[in-house]
Parts: sequence; C-alpha cells; structure tokens
Amino acid sequence: IEVDGLNQNLPAEIGSFVVGEATTIGYTEWGVETSLLSFSRKERDENFGTVKFIKRGSASSIRATAFIDTEQIDADEVYQILSVFDGEPIVMDFNNTGSDYERLKVFGFYTNVRTIIQANSYESLSIDIESLVQ
Repeated sequence: IEVDGLNQNLPAEIGSFVVGEATTIGYTEWGVETSLLSFSRKERDENFGTVKFIKRGSASSIRATAFIDTEQIDADEVYQILSVFDGEPIVMDFNNTGSDYERLKVFGFYTNVRTIIQANSYESLSIDIESLVQ
C-alpha cells in the first residue's frame, strides 16, 4: 500500500531522536560560518581524463562566536560543561530566539573552543563543531 509515495507496510523509522537537558551557554553572534565536509571521491583517469565518482557521506561544520551573558552563566561554568562532553557527540543549536536555520542545528563534536575575556561582564566563546557523517 502506498500513500503519498510512502510504503505503509514498512516499519516506522526515526532518523534521530534526542533526549536530554538543554543548557544555554551563550547567544550566537552574526557571522556564523557553515560548510560541508565531503568524503566523496573523484578519481580522474590520467590518460583519458574521464572521472569516476565515488559517492560517500558528508558532514557539516560550523564556526561560531557566542556572547556569554555572565549574569546568566559564568564562563568557567561553560568550560566545565563543554569539558564534560569532550570526545562525545552532542547536539548544539546555534539559533537564537526568533531564528530557525536547520543548518545551525548539529549533532556532532567540537574541535576547538576559545574564550575571549572582553571586559568584566562580557566574554565571548568561539567554537568549531563538526557533525557526524550523514
């Protein structure tokens, strides 16, 4: 049986399901950079120039800077939270209230974390994160 192109005889599947406690660690500033990391290969024959394409998965990458509101959370606490999840995949959403970019939601791991102490009550967090292969 097919309804709208879906086979109703197949079991239901969930692509991903996340359960856990959300913690706001900062507010994303403008200038978020997103990119795709391709694991596909293109092999060119050196005699004839033909190309063989080997399709593989890809991962997304995000480089973002966030404002840490030290009245809501201490930057040392942000470091502690991130260190707990070092080497583990986590869900990060770089959308601020009022935005909903799907490419700013990622299930992956961070590769680089930096904080900048701008002033006594103003700190920035710079973070690079890569998703798992999709």
